[in-house]
Amino acid sequence: MTKIKDKVEKWFVRDEKVLITTASTTELVNKAIKIHKLTPTTTAVLGRCLTMSVLMSAKLSHDNANITSIIDGGGPVGKIICVAKKGANVKGYIQNPLVNLELKQDGKLNVSGAVGTKGKLKVVMDLGFGYPYSGEVDLVSGEIAEDFVQYYYISLQQPCAIALGVLVGPNNKCIVARGILIEIMPNAEEEDIAYVEKVIENIKDFSKEMKEETIEDFIHKNFPDAISLQCDLEPKFKCSCSKYKVKTILRSMKKEELETLYDENDEIKAHCDFCNKDIILNREDLN
Repeated sequence: MTKIKDKVEKWFVRDEKVLITTASTTELVNKAIKIHKLTPTTTAVLGRCLTMSVLMSAKLSHDNANITSIIDGGGPVGKIICVAKKGANVKGYIQNPLVNLELKQDGKLNVSGAVGTKGKLKVVMDLGFGYPYSGEVDLVSGEIAEDFVQYYYISLQQPCAIALGVLVGPNNKCIVARGILIEIMPNAEEEDIAYVEKVIENIKDFSKEMKEETIEDFIHKNFPDAISLQCDLEPKFKCSCSKYKVKTILRSMKKEELETLYDENDEIKAHCDFCNKDIILNREDLN
């Protein structure tokens, strides 16, 4: 398989009645594996969530815009939190990254078993104008894609289809990670919707299909009339934490509260769950 760089692409199909956004996120997911020391199971879980965040971020245009997704399905991996910003910059965190379940009977990674199904998906969207809004839905399957379809339909009143795939190799390296978001435009007709549904139904194993062909091949095979739109986004796992931000927070605290945070070395350690790094400050840093 030829190595494909991570990228986001957009397409109009069915006479511009359907908008398709695709994302290749293999390197991004491999970076997440390295940062969080993920297992095959948690690679599939967090990889799908990060890829979905990339797909949603493609519409962000304001520098301060961001989308936060929180999944808590009651499963062994705990909460999954992903944040997407303009430029397809995303970061993600999974509460219990070392969970690794047995494969399902069909040989697939047990994503739903890890995530759980008795919980919620919450999405907080801030388009950058200071008025964030949130939507929350019950999980449908814990497989991630179906849960976001539910969110789009109920919270955004936007019919769509979503496919997410993360294929993990025997050495726990992500071989391929890709996603596709198909949005039905208001002017779409029943036949357009039926056509999209048929395409999605014919996808047996999205991650394996994407290993065998490029996204471009997939799009042109299933949507011969596809028109490519200009899109120069390259997804990145990028954390925005910094020593300056931690200092700003700590300096806003009362002196008595601040004193309780110093350890035996007269240092304060702050840990970022997204990039899994510690930020250490001493008394001189806070003077």
